[in-house]
Amino acid sequence: AQTLVDTVTVGAAALGASIEPVRDADDSWAELPPLGEAAGARFDLPSGRSIVWEDGREPRVDAETTLGFRVTEADGTPSALEPYMGMLSHAAVTRDDGSVFIHLHPYGSISMAAQDRFERAEAPEASTSAMNMAGVATGNAVTFPFVFPRAGAYRIFVQVKIGGTVETAAFDVDVPEA
Repeated sequence: AQTLVDTVTVGAAALGASIEPVRDADDSWAELPPLGEAAGARFDLPSGRSIVWEDGREPRVDAETTLGFRVTEADGTPSALEPYMGMLSHAAVTRDDGSVFIHLHPYGSISMAAQDRFERAEAPEASTSAMNMAGVATGNAVTFPFVFPRAGAYRIFVQVKIGGTVETAAFDVDVPEA
């Protein structure tokens, strides 16, 4: 339930220029604009799809909010979200100084052990993946409950899987003092 943050620099020589990484279906890779350059409500993905930040765009410190996003195809039609790592979307919220890094799930973020224990107590015969998918998304929309712990510049990363590919969007927001 705790995340440590640090910086690591890995050069091409350390990796071996001829080594191709082994990837699985849930891997993702994204080239994103620098912090402060993704301040709009819409992020265009390399596939031509878009993720639009619809709810929670005016966050406040220590106030519960819902971060809501909608995913569309290039022609504007709703995208068909696919599950990966047990749910239809993941998000991470980071603060510009590295003091905040939080991984979010659409139904909230608790430790995996606690989640498993609650699920087994509530419905021992139900599968964990079925429980995870319940209430996570409606059509092409996902929401994440969140509280910004303090003022500052934040980046929100939103990941979805569509057509077998995980794509990542970035949204920047400045949270004012309370």
